[in-house]
Amino acid sequence: MKVVYHPRYAEVYSSDPAAKAGRMESALREVSPLFELVTPGPAAVEDLTLVHSPRHVEDVRRMGLTYDIALLAAGGA
Repeated sequence: MKVVYHPRYAEVYSSDPAAKAGRMESALREVSPLFELVTPGPAAVEDLTLVHSPRHVEDVRRMGLTYDIALLAAGGA
């Protein structure tokens, strides 16, 4: 099994208690010996607009930091 992860995923602010600082890194330490870790590249905007409207992609881009991480998440999907 492969686990898709990029270190930038930890930069996203979330109020979800499951996103507590260090929690993801701890989980990765446990699973990394058992599974192959895959580091994704960013998705192309052309790929995003296959499933999202250009306006939505542009709205997310204007959010700044979130956009780059969203591209990585989509690239790893």
